[in-house]
Amino acid sequence: MEIKESLACEDSFVRCSVNFGNKKSLAISGHGAGILDAFYTAMLKDLSFKFSSLANIKFVDFRVNAEGLSRYKVNPGSKAFVEAHLMTEGKKNKSVLFHARSRSVNAATLNAACDAIEFYINCETAFVALRKFLDNAKKRNRPDLIQVVTNKIINMYKLKLTNNKQ
Repeated sequence: MEIKESLACEDSFVRCSVNFGNKKSLAISGHGAGILDAFYTAMLKDLSFKFSSLANIKFVDFRVNAEGLSRYKVNPGSKAFVEAHLMTEGKKNKSVLFHARSRSVNAATLNAACDAIEFYINCETAFVALRKFLDNAKKRNRPDLIQVVTNKIINMYKLKLTNNKQ
């Protein structure tokens, strides 16, 4: 990972390799107003063509703090843990909160952003797959499957709403 910042220009540059669960790696780089903005801009540039829902994500709150030091039984200082809290909103203004913990402010920040991006990619992928199953069931005139898939879509939406209330 490479991070460069110009405090005078308030510009950050991030270059890194992001690993996905399927063992694929994506090399990204981008500029932004801080490392979170640079990272998200780079991810959006490389992934929004495949996952259009990423363009609808807004970061509405971001905090990094050293709270919980006593919980982790670590003395404050250079080896202290930090926690990054990233609140996002999707297209319908539903809030989802993501947390990451590390000894590095940058790592905690980017891990929380990765979790958020992964969440929205997984939601979109699941919805697209269910939509294909529903279309197939309609084409084959299978009301039993239509009901099953419709219920799965409803449950996925309810789960997303439940997660938003964290």
